Amino acid sequence: MSPWLETILTSFTRATSNEQSLKVLVSAARDLGFDHCSLGVKLPLPRTKPQVLIFDNYTPKWRAQYQTEGYLAIDPTVAHGMRPPEISSVLHLVWSDKVFSQSPAFWDDAHAHGLHAGWAQACFNAQGVGSMLTLSRAHNDLSISKLNAQGARMIELAQVSHESFAARLAVTHAPDLDVQLHSREREVLMWTIEGKTASEVGGILNLSERTINHYINLAMEKLNATNKISAAMKAFNAGLL
Repeated sequence: MSPWLETILTSFTRATSNEQSLKVLVSAARDLGFDHCSLGVKLPLPRTKPQVLIFDNYTPKWRAQYQTEGYLAIDPTVAHGMRPPEISSVLHLVWSDKVFSQSPAFWDDAHAHGLHAGWAQACFNAQGVGSMLTLSRAHNDLSISKLNAQGARMIELAQVSHESFAARLAVTHAPDLDVQLHSREREVLMWTIEGKTASEVGGILNLSERTINHYINLAMEKLNATNKISAAMKAFNAGLL
């Protein structure tokens, strides 16, 4: 492990909040010659509308313009990060006129706000949390020599920042991601979703009603749910069923 990466890892480990982690990320980005950085983290919950959280050091004017104009829907770097993990996780994206050819107004607006050269890399983990790190600056294009010299560190920064933010956000925004349910707990919750009573589930699984309620209570405790319906829906949304 290089001294540079070891320093970054240590700094991320010592960070106790998202704000502190962002400061570490910004410092590392500037060390690599970039003015701005953005890390978008997509949590897999809830399934119908996954949460997307963004951490960046862009100017307030650019943030406001981005939101007002609805650029999220046409940003090609966002589309790149939304590609399947087996594709986007191994490919980085360098900003260019070609990349933004379908959204010229957005590209011109980014230039007007001092964003001329940029690079993006997506990462994913086993829990389904995805992120995309974008590094950008106001001067010069990203030359081949620059990418050859700094590319490895840029990818390392994308990976370690992903792990730092993903771990914390999974705990605070999607705590069910780390829950492990016993096969019987999953079975009774699945039948609960189907509208079956504990007695009916017991008949289906050839178990006593008391045993079914025991499994339901265990699942409720693990999922921090107040009732069996809530437990079943939380488990379903977390992809545990």
